[in-house]
Amino acid sequence: MLKSSVARVGPAAFALFATLLTWPFGARSQEALQERSVVVGGTQRSYTVHVPANMASRAPVVLVFHGGGGRPEAIARRTGMNDVADQNGFVVVYPAGAEAPSGRGGTWNIGGSSSPSSANDVAFVQAILADLGRSVPIDQSRIFATGISMGGVFSYRLACEMSSTFAAIAPVAATMVESSCRPQSPVAVLHIHGTDDERIPINGGRGSMTATNRAWPAPMTGLTQWSRLDGCAAQPSSNTDGCTTYSQCRATVEYCVVNGGSHTWPAGATERIWQFFAAHPKQAG
Repeated sequence: MLKSSVARVGPAAFALFATLLTWPFGARSQEALQERSVVVGGTQRSYTVHVPANMASRAPVVLVFHGGGGRPEAIARRTGMNDVADQNGFVVVYPAGAEAPSGRGGTWNIGGSSSPSSANDVAFVQAILADLGRSVPIDQSRIFATGISMGGVFSYRLACEMSSTFAAIAPVAATMVESSCRPQSPVAVLHIHGTDDERIPINGGRGSMTATNRAWPAPMTGLTQWSRLDGCAAQPSSNTDGCTTYSQCRATVEYCVVNGGSHTWPAGATERIWQFFAAHPKQAG
């Protein structure tokens, strides 16, 4: 079923989506990162923000969520999002997850009984946007979320629970675990996944480092659900640059599969994600 409904795009083809991303990423822009904090339920939480010099008068905002055990500075380097922000005038926010059970880095409350965290991360995101809005003129129609692994899973939760806020999300190497998603307005979704992802398998189930009480749903399960939530046609109908897109949607749903890709942020993904976000401001419910 997956082969019939999803196009695979090889690493060489996927790299055509961007020309900026080489390793190491964003060395110049890291100098402009600023750490800020908010208090959520009596607990101080931190986030890092990058404001480009050419910020628009009403700026789009992209929240980037690190994976389990990650940190804001690492995901900023890994994605190179600051460099893309500098070229396009949007603000980037890197929230820091609550301490992971391993004690190494942070993680996210993805919802459900198997979440590695019980932190009120939805309230954390709301507090970040309120705090940021006091110093940055946010374009409320262009607030977006992306993330890798647990961070990508959490971005799905935000789309479900903060649909009136987020215009689009772009999970990478992630999946959707929300069992009762009832968005109040459409949210565009771009999902990027590798065929050889060893931690969140493309066909679902347990991957390496997956807890014994958790089996991941296949990414396609969440995309099918969002295609219904966004009022799309039952089957994907177009294929552009190797990515399959649903049509007749109130908000676009798109799936890019990297042939041979593992549990990582693919080369070219950052520019591709921004192109998607730029094309999908918030739609009326």
